[in-house]
Amino acid sequence: MSSPEEQRKLSRSSEELGGSDPQGAEAENMDEAHFSGDFDAASGSTPFYCSEINFNEISDTLSIASGISSYSSASRLRRSPKPPVKGSVVRHVHLRQIGAQLQRAFEVGEIGSPSAMAVSTLVAIGTSNGVTLVFDSEQTLKCKLGSAESGHGLVSAVSFNTDASRVIIGHSKGHMTMWDTSNGKLLRNLAEVHSPGHGVLLLSFTDDPTIAVVTDTGGSVFEIAFKKLLTSRSYESECIFSGSRGEVCAMEPLRVPKKFRGHPVENLSLVALGTVTKCIVIHLKPLVTVVFTHQLRAETDTIPVLAWQFSFFQEGARKVCSPVLAFGRKSIIYLFRVHTHGNNKVTFEPLPTLQVSYIIRNICFINYKTLAILDQKETLRFLDARLDEQVEAIDCSELDIVYEGSRYRAEDTGGNVSKAMAVIGETACSNTMVSFGSQCLILGGRGIHIYSIRSWTDRVNFFSKQKMYSEALRFAISYYNDEIESTSSNRVIEIVTPKTERSQALVAEKIALLIEEFALYLVGREGQKIDNLLTYYAQNVPLCIHYAVILPSKYQILDALYELFAQDPMALTVFLSSLQPYISGGDLPEMNPVIIKDFVNLLSCENKFGELERSLVQLAITSIDIHQVMTVCKENRLYDAIIHIHNKAMLDYTGPIEEMVDIVAAPLNEKREPNYAEIEVGNKLFVYISCCLAGAAYPCGELEPDVARRTKEAIVEYLTVSVPPHSRRGPFYCLRTLLHFNAREFLNVLSLAFEDERFESAEDQGLEETDSSPSPFLVVNQHRQRIVDILLQLMVREEGFETHEMGALFTFLARQMAKREGSIQVDKQLFEQVVEYLTSVEDESRMEERQQAMMELLTSGGLNDIPVDRLLELAEPARFYRVCELLYERQRRFDKVLLCYLNDPARRVQSFSYVMQILNSADTKPHEKEQLEAQVVNVIEEFIQVDAVATAALVIDLLPRHVNTMLTKLEGMPETQYHFLDGAYKVATGECQNAISVKDAETVTMSPDIQEKYVELKCMFDPNGVLAFLKSIEYFREHEVLVICRSHDVHEATAFLLEKLGETREAFESYLSLVSDCIQRWLESLESIAPPANCDAVSDTLGKVVYFLQRNCASLEIEERETMWFRLLDVLMVPQKNSFDRVDLKELTSSLLNAMMGYVTPHSILTKVMSDPVYNLSEFKEVRRFIGAMIETYNFEQIMLSTTNNLIQGDVSCKLMDLKKLANRAVVAPVASCASCIKSFSTSDVQEVIVFRCGHAYHRECIDHKLEATSAAELKCLKCGRMTSLFFLQNHDVKQFKSQRRVRIIQPKLRPREDYLQKKESTTVFSTLSPAQIEALDNFKASQQIPPDELRTRTMTLLSRDDFRLKLCPSPDNPRAMELLS
Repeated sequence: MSSPEEQRKLSRSSEELGGSDPQGAEAENMDEAHFSGDFDAASGSTPFYCSEINFNEISDTLSIASGISSYSSASRLRRSPKPPVKGSVVRHVHLRQIGAQLQRAFEVGEIGSPSAMAVSTLVAIGTSNGVTLVFDSEQTLKCKLGSAESGHGLVSAVSFNTDASRVIIGHSKGHMTMWDTSNGKLLRNLAEVHSPGHGVLLLSFTDDPTIAVVTDTGGSVFEIAFKKLLTSRSYESECIFSGSRGEVCAMEPLRVPKKFRGHPVENLSLVALGTVTKCIVIHLKPLVTVVFTHQLRAETDTIPVLAWQFSFFQEGARKVCSPVLAFGRKSIIYLFRVHTHGNNKVTFEPLPTLQVSYIIRNICFINYKTLAILDQKETLRFLDARLDEQVEAIDCSELDIVYEGSRYRAEDTGGNVSKAMAVIGETACSNTMVSFGSQCLILGGRGIHIYSIRSWTDRVNFFSKQKMYSEALRFAISYYNDEIESTSSNRVIEIVTPKTERSQALVAEKIALLIEEFALYLVGREGQKIDNLLTYYAQNVPLCIHYAVILPSKYQILDALYELFAQDPMALTVFLSSLQPYISGGDLPEMNPVIIKDFVNLLSCENKFGELERSLVQLAITSIDIHQVMTVCKENRLYDAIIHIHNKAMLDYTGPIEEMVDIVAAPLNEKREPNYAEIEVGNKLFVYISCCLAGAAYPCGELEPDVARRTKEAIVEYLTVSVPPHSRRGPFYCLRTLLHFNAREFLNVLSLAFEDERFESAEDQGLEETDSSPSPFLVVNQHRQRIVDILLQLMVREEGFETHEMGALFTFLARQMAKREGSIQVDKQLFEQVVEYLTSVEDESRMEERQQAMMELLTSGGLNDIPVDRLLELAEPARFYRVCELLYERQRRFDKVLLCYLNDPARRVQSFSYVMQILNSADTKPHEKEQLEAQVVNVIEEFIQVDAVATAALVIDLLPRHVNTMLTKLEGMPETQYHFLDGAYKVATGECQNAISVKDAETVTMSPDIQEKYVELKCMFDPNGVLAFLKSIEYFREHEVLVICRSHDVHEATAFLLEKLGETREAFESYLSLVSDCIQRWLESLESIAPPANCDAVSDTLGKVVYFLQRNCASLEIEERETMWFRLLDVLMVPQKNSFDRVDLKELTSSLLNAMMGYVTPHSILTKVMSDPVYNLSEFKEVRRFIGAMIETYNFEQIMLSTTNNLIQGDVSCKLMDLKKLANRAVVAPVASCASCIKSFSTSDVQEVIVFRCGHAYHRECIDHKLEATSAAELKCLKCGRMTSLFFLQNHDVKQFKSQRRVRIIQPKLRPREDYLQKKESTTVFSTLSPAQIEALDNFKASQQIPPDELRTRTMTLLSRDDFRLKLCPSPDNPRAMELLS
């Protein structure tokens, strides 16, 4: 437990961590709370420039996580982020002494109620009777400024200068005064500063102590410049923004903090103004200039809000500090970053906009990323501006916040303000909610309330005071680990000093004390009512362990926790159980032996031997009681732990093998099958031997190089010694037992050990190559050869091993010989036995493994002494296709290699790419290509079975001359032929995207014989696709194909071909047969037991026939046309005639009758239906139904036709009228001068003027000089090339020309050049419509059947008329219409 000295040490350390006094939290409820005079976290002056500044030493924000990190153990605590506890992030302090003094002075009548406030190192509070009180940092009244008898009205605004040596006070009646705060002396009476008859609304000093800005109730802004000459003080006032341009109702100058002095923006004196409609930023130096504007649109009862703050931005590898302006209105806040450039240029960069769900009354920054927002419900919300996340919300409705509505209404000056200003100011609190440093201050009716973000120490102390230890530890450890959490409540803490080793040590010490305090609280259970004690401990004790493990002093903390929890057996049980994940995860290897002893006893009693074994192998030998642990492990066969203790405690690596081999040998000696436990021991023994041979620790970790070398030597010596000393066992007892237990797995262990790099490195350690000693490489090979010789002696030269075990040995030998390239020597006869075993036909087990061994031997040269023919004789029966491929490749027998690919099920698909590769290779000789092509033709059936499309692509691309040969070879196999030709056509048409790419596939053509063969095969295997195929090809022999389709009864394709040949009647017969067959199949399906099918197929087929008839009716005679339609109707009516009543058939009949209406007269249809006995239905209502549907369709089409005709005629008439108006419009030249020679038309020598529709006018002489025109159609404007002239004038008057508005409509013509040169008299000629337009008009008039005087001449189309109504007959399938007709 922590001593009082430790508590004092921790208290001193909190200051070094940048936090406040640990007892600061108690000041919230103390009457003697002190007001901090220096709210700013940083002290002293720091250069601004980023190249010189150390940003870790100034106010920065640490990202804090309250969640728990994930660690190596699998069972780490994982909790989702929780919302911050109320009051845990924001600290609320009420300055009670100031409140008490205000209350006493108000009761005796010395002052009025609070009305305005300013905060610096001093606090000034203005009151409603004009008196201002100034308090120091100890909440002591320093001076009283002004008097109630002055008659200046209430104090509406107060402002300190930078060092708080001067204060300006503004009153509601317009008067202003400046005071010295050190002695309370009046320095200046500021009269006539702003517009007369207005009160002071907003007031503030700038960074320059000689300049202040003030806003009056008229919405104007004034700059006040203070001057002092000797003892004479004066001032000058200048209006810098007039209220007539927009009434300013919010103002906020940018005040540069002390730590950012030297920033370029300091020389500009930026001031943000908020008007009714926009936000404006101006700079006062060197000249008043507007540098930024932004619209602020919202309801009239919401006030603009403004706030400045210096914030940090990451630009590459450095941090840059820039001012940020926040402004907004209603529920939106805009953020802009300020950039300063040379020549006093300022730019604003937009940042993400904040959208909130409440109405904003005021805002202020409390640090560089956190905004304090007061909403309309008087809730103070703290918002992380960068993440747009709310940190905490505090209800301020009981503070009696002071609002400034009376000042905005200008009640003391007669209310001479606009309605907008009066409405906006109802909830204004710009002078009663202010920020200073990292705190937000609010003026209430009973004093000042301060809100600030708690420091790290404050938050920890807050949690611990509330007995919320889990939250305190989670928050503290997040600071220690410098983690990031998804909630922003832990990201808003400002630190002053960088995190150093000392600060981290102090934080760790604080966390350790918290853990001990938490444990004492758990054991003591003071004032706690606990229903389930075990659950209570299970929820909280693991937290203590989890946080303790993170700290450097974890072992000391756990020892202290053990002593505390030992007082309660249940708590101790939970404590020991909670240690297991961390011990087994390797986080606590050096635990106290006393704790581990109890830990082992607990897990043994709970039979958790798996967890116990995983934990023991992670512990250091010094932490365990060897006797206790070995006893428990042997009783419960915890061999991993036994091996760990033998290796670590006794450096014995062969002892565990002796014990475990006896267990494995027991079922072999008893000639029985091993049980599960014995198999598990054997598997562990294999893994242990493999690790030792590779120089690795078991079950995890690495061995030191010297230890690894000694371990491998010991294991090899133990395995290869015939009879170990002092042993009564037979020769090679261990190897023999392991081989009999599982020869294949043991040989795999040896193989992995031989291949591991650490096997050789372990041998190399400690060996120096000299002239008298063998090289390390030779020593390693000697070990391998020794083991191989022993294996051969045991398994080959002796009896007792089965065939599959011998096979495993031979496979092992083959691989080792192939990889070691002759370093392992085997007897030649034995080697031949190995090869014969590998290629054994009788043994089909592990074929791939044996083939791989043969491949390795073959590639390494181990089989060079055996003839290739002999190897092929062995490999082919064994189905070693890859071995055969390699041997045939060496002989360049590519045709044989192809057979290897086709015979190998795993590589059949690769045969296509192989053939293409060989045939396209420039190294392949012509006779080799011929052999391969012949082989492809011989095995074409197998190619088609693998992939017909790929086969076709291969043949078309590389073997087109063999197509007929292949088809001949496939005779008698029609289905195979079909797949081959189908693939060929798919490749040619590009339908298959995944097939082998074929060059110029679109140019591939097939002979007519092949086409017809394919059609015949398609009629057999895919009759439904014949029609699509015939439509897709461009050229084929119609008659031959028609014969094929008729022979196979493919009616639809037959009808298509007959129609193409012009045989309409025969085509109709085919279609009729198709419909009959389809109806018959459908009727048969209705009679079957299976669920009946719908008539969709009948409907689709009927639609095709109807479309055929509609397509060809124009070329048929009327009688023939009716005959075809009625025959189709007969086919559809036959089932209904046989009393087969189906609704779907009736609907099909109705649709057919509707389709007939356009091609068969209604009279013929009615006659047929009423007179023909085929249509003698059971009731007359069926006939009436069909007739009614026909009449509906007829009426509907008639109305649609009439309406469409009216619309077209109306639109044509409107367009023509518009065209006529345009043609008759007079166009006047804009200037009375020639566009070519620029001479005026007013001179007397002008004979004729030509004016074009573009407005350009020319002298006739100028036109003739450039053009040789004999008619008006040949004229064109010299500037824009327009062809049509408007009119020609001769001897005109300019005034008359300008006043002329209408012209006569006559045919345009051009005076002959001779008449013009002889200056003959001529009348004025006007040009109207062009010849093309006149021709169009004549054609239109000729097409109309109505008199010309009845032609409609409106300016809008028929559809745009208000009185236009389009009345249509209901569609034939309208139920209501059918009901009316019935």
